[in-house]
Amino acid sequence: MAAKTHIDTEATASGLAAAAQARLTAIAGTDITLPQGLYVSATNALGAGLIAARLADLSTRVTTAAAAAVTSVAMYESTEQANAATLTT
Repeated sequence: MAAKTHIDTEATASGLAAAAQARLTAIAGTDITLPQGLYVSATNALGAGLIAARLADLSTRVTTAAAAAVTSVAMYESTEQANAATLTT
């Protein structure tokens, strides 16, 4: 039974951290370049501001999710260790 529920927590944590880092890198690399001109400047500036705000929110969410993933993996490890005797059959 224990073998069926075993998860490679190091690989899981590493994979989750890599995914979060890739997302943060993509967010940081986003260039908001909109055409500028006399009649579109105000609208495009507003749009760029909205996009920048959403990217900042997304970055915060990715960081929060990455921290939650670390906690989740750690909790799984401790639960697995606490129940190791029960799970071995």
